[in-house]
Amino acid sequence: MRQIADGAAQALGVVTYHFASKEALFEEVVVRRAQEINSLRHDALAALKDPTLEQVVAAFLGPFLDRIENGGAGWTAYAQLLAHISHQARWADLLSGLFGETVRRFIRAMRDAEPGLSLKNAKHGYVQLVAVMVGLFASTRLIDRLSPSEPTDGLTKQYEASIKFVAHGIRGLKCAPDN
Repeated sequence: MRQIADGAAQALGVVTYHFASKEALFEEVVVRRAQEINSLRHDALAALKDPTLEQVVAAFLGPFLDRIENGGAGWTAYAQLLAHISHQARWADLLSGLFGETVRRFIRAMRDAEPGLSLKNAKHGYVQLVAVMVGLFASTRLIDRLSPSEPTDGLTKQYEASIKFVAHGIRGLKCAPDN
């Protein structure tokens, strides 16, 4: 906590008054941005009338892209943080509580956009959507380091390709066995 206080140029007492532990401070960081991104996603989804699957996927990814491009460097760090904790059982309850309603809304919207998509396969599709989001927005620029002589597409082009990729993958799940 002392390092955090020093890094924030605050007295240790100020930080520990508001946050009893590093975990409490960490959770607040995750909560604050989760509430904002959830609200933006819900608004984007609500604005759609009889959406296509591509529009549903864009309503999920688009607000995060906007925050990364226009919300400051903290949003890329947040995406990297989510990528890190999304695979740890320790944070599963926190993430479930924060994103559960958003998950349900988007799974419902995916099924409405693609009649015949089972609930189970829609859940699988949602997991893949999140994996694409993490790979897209938590970028470590690995591809640039692996092939420095090859120019890469900007984030917006990668985003557009990701929408098509995810939508086609979810459509493919309609044909998959529901087991």
